[in-house]
Amino acid sequence: MLNLASFAANKSGTSGTPITVRAVNDGGARIDGQGVRGPLVVGTSPGTNNWWVFQGFDVHDSNAANFVVWAYGQNLVFRRICAWNAGGATDAAANNQVWGVVPGANNLFEDVCGFGTGRNIFIEGSNPEQGLAGNVYRRVWAQWEGWCGGGGPRATLQMAYLSLGNHLLENLISTFSASRQAGLGCGVAHPSGVVNVQYRNAPQSGGFPPGARIRGAIIYNKATA
Repeated sequence: MLNLASFAANKSGTSGTPITVRAVNDGGARIDGQGVRGPLVVGTSPGTNNWWVFQGFDVHDSNAANFVVWAYGQNLVFRRICAWNAGGATDAAANNQVWGVVPGANNLFEDVCGFGTGRNIFIEGSNPEQGLAGNVYRRVWAQWEGWCGGGGPRATLQMAYLSLGNHLLENLISTFSASRQAGLGCGVAHPSGVVNVQYRNAPQSGGFPPGARIRGAIIYNKATA
């Protein structure tokens, strides 16, 4: 487990000297939450862990209380990281995601992927009213595969949740397969909706938020909303 609160609470780098955590051999390390912990948790509140770089390893199988990757900071870089299987997939009380940017600002997610179980594969809840905006997602592959737990709509990407958006999605491939649903024991349909890319923008009562941009995206299977 790589939880900064346990060994680097309130520790931040700077723009010129970020703190870097990377695999010696790119792609050669894997952090397994084993269903009992969060594999990668960065920050406990805005400002506690800023200017960090995470690179070249994979994370998977969180518990029901933690996202697989929880990016709760600013000026963070996640590069060449794949994440999969949020815990709680059959727990009606669980509301869990694979990548959670809740909240986070001016972060870069580059050459990353997310798949497996989770209510959402990516969710962003940054709030520009608190100075939290400007996240960039570049060269991302995401695939929703199943979720029988709790929470609201199921989506590959749920962007601008309780926020005003202002992010960039660039060179994105997003797909919705539901390949795990039968094994989890529930149907795909959900009363709150099942979509691929969703903009749920509560402060504006729905709709595409100003400042949000999508460039060079391939989005297939299920609708966008």
